[in-house]
Amino acid sequence: MMAGIQMTHAQPTSIWAFPGISWQSKHHQRITAQYGYNPQWNMHAAYVQAFLPINKHITLNPGYLYLQRNRPRLEEHGLMPAIIFTWSIRQLIIDDRNLYWLRIRHAAEDIQLYRNRLRISYSISAGPLTIKPYCYVEVFYLFNPGRWTRNRVAPGISVDLAHRFNLDISFNRELDYFNGRSNLIFLMSTVSLNRRTTK
Repeated sequence: MMAGIQMTHAQPTSIWAFPGISWQSKHHQRITAQYGYNPQWNMHAAYVQAFLPINKHITLNPGYLYLQRNRPRLEEHGLMPAIIFTWSIRQLIIDDRNLYWLRIRHAAEDIQLYRNRLRISYSISAGPLTIKPYCYVEVFYLFNPGRWTRNRVAPGISVDLAHRFNLDISFNRELDYFNGRSNLIFLMSTVSLNRRTTK
C-alpha cells in the first residue's frame, strides 16, 4: 500500500493509495504490480515495473503506468524504461536512476520526460529487521519545451521485516516550474509473495 499526501497553496490535499503485489526470483529479478486510486481527483492508475539485475552495479528497470479519469476526461499510457547504477561501500549504498517517461495521452499532446534520481542510503541490520535511512535528489527534464521543470529533495526511511514486510516513509520537498512549491509525504508498505534471498 502506498499513499501520497500533497499539500500546496493552489490545490487541496491529495491522497494516492497503491495496494500491490511483489514477486522476486532467486536471481533477484523482481516484478511489482500496483493499482492506484486518488479520491480527490477521481483518478485510477495501474503500475507495473520490473527490476532486472545485469550485475552488481547495473539494473534494468522497465515500467508501464496507466492513468484514467472520467471528469475531466484523462487517459494516459506511460512507457517508463530506466536503468539504475548502484555502488556500495559496506552498509552505504549509492544508486542513480535514469528514467525516460513517454506519456501517451488521449486527445492531448504526448509528453516526454527524463527523470534522474540520485539516492544515498545506509543499511542497519538488527535481527530480523533491516533499517535503511536515505535521502535523494530527483530532477525532471521536459523534452517538449526543452527545459528542466521539476526537482525534489526527499529524506526517508525504509524498514524491512524478515524479507517479508517492508514499510517506507519519505517526505518530498518539490519545486515545479508550472505548479510552484509543494510538499509530499509518501507511505508505502509491501508484503512479498515469496521470501527473498540475500546476496
